[in-house]
Amino acid sequence: MRVKLEEEVYDLPQSWKEVTVKQFVDLSMYKEGDIIALLAIMLQASYDKVFAIDDASAQKIIDNMAWYYKEFDFEALDKPKTISIKGTRFNTPDDIQLKTYGQKIHFEILMKSPEDAIMKMAHTVGIYMYPIVSGEKFDDEPLNDFVNKDIMRCSIVEVYPLAAFFLNSWIPSSKRKTKLLLRNMTKTKNVPVLEVLSNLE
Repeated sequence: MRVKLEEEVYDLPQSWKEVTVKQFVDLSMYKEGDIIALLAIMLQASYDKVFAIDDASAQKIIDNMAWYYKEFDFEALDKPKTISIKGTRFNTPDDIQLKTYGQKIHFEILMKSPEDAIMKMAHTVGIYMYPIVSGEKFDDEPLNDFVNKDIMRCSIVEVYPLAAFFLNSWIPSSKRKTKLLLRNMTKTKNVPVLEVLSNLE
């Protein structure tokens, strides 16, 4: 759904499939009760712009967000065979072994970092998908840009199960623990918020 605010057009997600990783990160920090902040996250517009819209327009947006208030089981999602990155669909690997020593080291550092769960998931997908998308050997220098500019724009419905597959497969000794962490979600207005994936060794 297209929404026009002050001569600019924004896209309003119509399902969790249309919610990006970036929006999911923002939702994880959303404080219950601030409907303007919620709409700003969904539209990826400034708080001030949403604050200034008229009541009728705001109600129309809210009416088109009924999907958001329904329960959604992220754990039930299957690993996608392909993932859309930068408007192109790429096959996802079934081989969970990291191809280079650099990938392995970067992954191990990531698991010990204080980053929150969603960002760890985004970086995990980035580590695996960068060589496939770029057609180049793994390089940790452009990885952050790849994650922040490309993976963060991917659908959370594709990134979540793909990252879960990599994490659960790559760390067999922590598989049960990881699965519980991925499943352990709190609810704020029925918004899933992942617990921090930490101490995965």
